[in-house]
Amino acid sequence: LSHLRKPETGMLELACTKWQINKKYSFLIGDQKTDMLCARNFGIKGFLFEGGNLYDFVSKLVKDLKY
Repeated sequence: LSHLRKPETGMLELACTKWQINKKYSFLIGDQKTDMLCARNFGIKGFLFEGGNLYDFVSKLVKDLKY
């Protein structure tokens, strides 16, 4: 089960078997360096949340994303 722990990508791979996830439009928000490594290892964008209001962080992030 260690493959399910970040920075390994097992949990994201498992999610892809259950749902249709388009990695091109996906990103991961986390509060640890291991979260950012997981995103990179999986080939998606990673954004480090360092505190504050999570809703405001996500709202700005989504507004600023350019795909």
